[in-house]
Amino acid sequence: MTKKIFLFVLLCIGFSVVSQEKSKEFRSKKITVQKDTIQIDSVSINSFKFKVFTADKKLIEPNQYQIDFSKAQLIINKEKFPEIVVEYHRFPDFITKIYTPFDERLIVPNTKNVGKLYSLTTNKKASETKLFDGLKTQGFIARGITTGNNQNAVTNSSLDLTIEGKLSDKVSIRANIFDTNIPLQQNGYSQNITDFDRIFIELYSNKWRIRGGDVSLQNKSSYFLNFDKQVAGVEVEANVSDKTKVLASGAVVRGRFTSYNFVGIENNQGPYKLFGPNNESAIVIVSGSDKVFVNGVKINRGETKDYIIDYNLAEIRFNTTYPVTNDMRIRVEFQYSDRNYTRFITYEKAEYKSDKFSIAGYFYNENDAKNQPLQQSLTNEQKQILANAGNDVSKMITPSAFRDEFSTNRIQYKKTIVGSVETFEYSTNETDELYSVTFTNIGANLGSYTIDKTIAIGTIYKYVGANLGEFESIVRLVAPTKLQVAVVKSNYKPTDKTNLEAELAFSNNDANLFSSIDDHQNKRIATKINWQQTLIDKKWSLKSDVNYKYIQNNFTTVQRFQAVEFNRNWNLINPFGNQNQLTTNLTLSNKDDFFSYSFNHLSFSENYTGNKHQFVSKLKLNNTFLSVDGSLLNNTSSIEKDKLQKRNGYKLE
Repeated sequence: MTKKIFLFVLLCIGFSVVSQEKSKEFRSKKITVQKDTIQIDSVSINSFKFKVFTADKKLIEPNQYQIDFSKAQLIINKEKFPEIVVEYHRFPDFITKIYTPFDERLIVPNTKNVGKLYSLTTNKKASETKLFDGLKTQGFIARGITTGNNQNAVTNSSLDLTIEGKLSDKVSIRANIFDTNIPLQQNGYSQNITDFDRIFIELYSNKWRIRGGDVSLQNKSSYFLNFDKQVAGVEVEANVSDKTKVLASGAVVRGRFTSYNFVGIENNQGPYKLFGPNNESAIVIVSGSDKVFVNGVKINRGETKDYIIDYNLAEIRFNTTYPVTNDMRIRVEFQYSDRNYTRFITYEKAEYKSDKFSIAGYFYNENDAKNQPLQQSLTNEQKQILANAGNDVSKMITPSAFRDEFSTNRIQYKKTIVGSVETFEYSTNETDELYSVTFTNIGANLGSYTIDKTIAIGTIYKYVGANLGEFESIVRLVAPTKLQVAVVKSNYKPTDKTNLEAELAFSNNDANLFSSIDDHQNKRIATKINWQQTLIDKKWSLKSDVNYKYIQNNFTTVQRFQAVEFNRNWNLINPFGNQNQLTTNLTLSNKDDFFSYSFNHLSFSENYTGNKHQFVSKLKLNNTFLSVDGSLLNNTSSIEKDKLQKRNGYKLE
């Protein structure tokens, strides 16, 4: 009996100890869940007997939550369990307590200078950044003498120098000086930097580049602002981010863009003379700016290719490997040196591109400084002539004759009356009232004078009658101009089968900065919308392409944006008015074969409407390809409408 009482007492003491331990380390907390991760306690908790209850004391299964016992963090869905009760045991203090041999209350920071610090390793060397590492220069200088039986000895020289390498760890340099015929002066070098054919210096890194000297500004992304311009200035480009790129440039224009069309002569390889926009013959073409098209197809420049061109004489010669016939329609596009005014150009662009959407903005500005003429000195009377001319080039003329003293070294004229017209006649009589006269070529059968003969001191002209010659006793005045083009282009590709593209352009073309007349014609807009869709994508794929263009009359851009033979393809003769063009295309194809049908509609609001149907196909039959290409054009111009109305007696819409 005594033993039983003793055991009962021990059990009671044990239960009492357990009860005391539970009351000391046990915790029960009611928590309002405001976020998914809850910090339960500041120390680690025991995984033994850990429980989570709802607000109404229902046990939450362990698969409904996550618990990190070492960090005392509970992760639970706050939407499903907005309020919970957590029961757990803390570890005893002797387990979670931090032990240290020093009393933290007696540790104070050391504010004194303890001297130099030394690395434990002694084999480390300071990193060395080598400037101009790998900088290379290469090139050549060649000098020679050319002589012949019928010419004097000529000294010539050529230079080609290239510099490339690293200026630092992140910045590199690239430079080139190239001249094929340096004009040798007294000291044997080019006196001006502009004498060189090409000179540029470029600094660049992974995210930016700066280029100065001869810069080729170009844009191949835009339809309305597609250009390639040779200038002398500075260009800066930077990648703001992986998706954004910006560019800015400023330069002095080396030349103005123009084109010249002519028909080849049978078995005549040239040279063919190229003229400016107003039939100027004494022009110099900017090196490397030429593009030549024959029957709408671009050909290549080079001694071993299709043609060569003399930039100084503005002459083109075709190689014998490219025979010329009288069926060739030849178009030469080029920039020519036009230094009537100091002209500046700026070009900026900003592009953003992501996987499905891209947008870009472009701005081009080319402007003459009207108060800085270079090749002409305008009097107040001549400025007033330009102010009254507006955009009409035929009114930008001034008389060229002025009274002059007799001289045997100049060609001079006296005034005579032919019928009722006052004309100029060549004279060497010093008793006559003499004039110095400049004659300008204005075109065949447009002038009143023609060349009589050429003598040692110049060319003599004679009067032949109104509209019977090609020269006139006038001087053309060149007006300062301004051209601004702004373009916004966007592309959206919602799926792999759909692509939408839109482009909006604005042009401000002022043909005469001295005059406000006709300024209402300066500002014009154009737009282009394209929708490409894959309708069927299986063994045979069916794709559609819809393209619409609207171009206001007098819309002007930097260079040609229509096809080279656009007018010929549509049988156009001087079209005018707002242009509307709709093109639709359906293409059915597989790996080897395809069928394509396109419908084109073109109209000018004043005088032209045309529709074109085109069918193209290619079939592979027994390893043999069969191609078919056919088109049909139905067009009606305003002249043809008038003829049909008169013949049929009704109005044709």
